[in-house]
Amino acid sequence: MKKITNITLIVFIICTIFSCNDNKTNENSNSDVAKNYELKQDVVQVLYFHTTHRCNTCNTVEAVTKKSLEELYSEKMKTEDIIFKTINMDNNEVEELLNKLDISEQTLLILFNDKKNDLTDKAFLYATTTPGKLKNEIQSVIDGFLNK
Repeated sequence: MKKITNITLIVFIICTIFSCNDNKTNENSNSDVAKNYELKQDVVQVLYFHTTHRCNTCNTVEAVTKKSLEELYSEKMKTEDIIFKTINMDNNEVEELLNKLDISEQTLLILFNDKKNDLTDKAFLYATTTPGKLKNEIQSVIDGFLNK
């Protein structure tokens, strides 16, 4: 009986370790594309800065933001009037961009020309519990930029 308990405990520990590692390296192609990302004029840019080690909430902020943009602005995204990029802050090649935008932690920014709106607090507050609120916040900021 003791042997079964020990084996069960070992299996549990191994499963826990591997499940935590799944969130560590959730890299996607946008992060690779964003290495040398340049800020653009006359384009709404939605930039999500993250680290290599990511929690469920970090991944959810990215997913809800991407889904919201696709639902609300699919045509503008196809024409690249609105751009969404995820940027891994641990990549040394983005250090200049981080300094330029004064980014030091996970951040969700919406930029348009010289205007910058930081939705980080609301993104982390709403993404997992009330994603519709995050979608509304994103829409409010982008519509405000486009309608001025």
